[in-house]
Amino acid sequence: MDVRLYKVGSDPEFLFVSPKGLVPAPTVVSSHGGDRATTAFIGTDGHAVTGELRPRPYHHIHGHMWDIAFAINKIREVLDKTPEQRVLNMIAVPWAFQEPLGGHIHMSGWARNTFSEEMHDRGLYIKPNGSIDRHGHDTVHGGVTPGDISRFTTMISADLPYTPRQFAFVMAYLLGGLESYSQPWEGREARNLRYGNIEDQVRVQQISKPGTAKTVRPGIDWVYFHYEYRTPSTWLYHPALAYLYFAFAKITMLNYDVMKQQMTQLIKEPEALTATSIVDNFRKRCRWLKTRHNTGEVLISKDCAEWERAVKSFDDVRAEYVAPVVKNHYPVVNVEAWRKLL
Repeated sequence: MDVRLYKVGSDPEFLFVSPKGLVPAPTVVSSHGGDRATTAFIGTDGHAVTGELRPRPYHHIHGHMWDIAFAINKIREVLDKTPEQRVLNMIAVPWAFQEPLGGHIHMSGWARNTFSEEMHDRGLYIKPNGSIDRHGHDTVHGGVTPGDISRFTTMISADLPYTPRQFAFVMAYLLGGLESYSQPWEGREARNLRYGNIEDQVRVQQISKPGTAKTVRPGIDWVYFHYEYRTPSTWLYHPALAYLYFAFAKITMLNYDVMKQQMTQLIKEPEALTATSIVDNFRKRCRWLKTRHNTGEVLISKDCAEWERAVKSFDDVRAEYVAPVVKNHYPVVNVEAWRKLL
């Protein structure tokens, strides 16, 4: 499968807390109840409690990381302006105060297969479950016959196109191992049972695609996609953790077929999922990645080359992050670590 990455984006979620408990994000960041300076890159997505960052997407993940660091630093500066808000902190864990917090990752790019181009031209889209969405149109650009739908459905069932379901499957090799290893066990299970589960792993973003100039689009038979990968829990706690999510996502995109082979093998030989085995599973995948890169079988771009250092950096703080929560005392976002990126 030919896949060309365009940009990496995200919309990580968090909560504000005070010594007394949860503080609704709209009262802090909205233009009505909060500071107007934060509204350009911080929002609530219509939620009554949860906050959400809106960093710009980049091809180079360091640019995306800088945007996130800038937003976190700005939030802290705004909070420190008044005694009432100075006591507030940001927390970012998978599950807190009965709220699921995600670290959605957006991946856009071009996938090469000729019949998907034909589907787009006719106004047809592939849903995450693999079925065809006609967007309420019976005739588009010359009409869509039952035979067309049957032909496209057959191709989809053969897993030939770059479908949302296949995307989620392939992303799970590195990111699934990271999610299990890095996130607090109980919080991760609570969130993933209610949110970002198998029925809601990927959403197709129907937005305007970039220009079709040759410098952007590889060729006429390359189809643009923008997928939102919703399985990851929030990773805002520490920049090393965020970097690992972005690096592993991009490495997966750059080595799509290799990662698909690994996941196919993993299905045949499932791993145990216990508090002990998830650590071993993650270390095993890291060793595999390093070995395959050294032999030239896996491509790692320069902006993802620091993934081993990021693993070590996160290991230094992992124990605090995954420790059982006592009386709603959650680990707070490490603002100082993020500020070092600025």
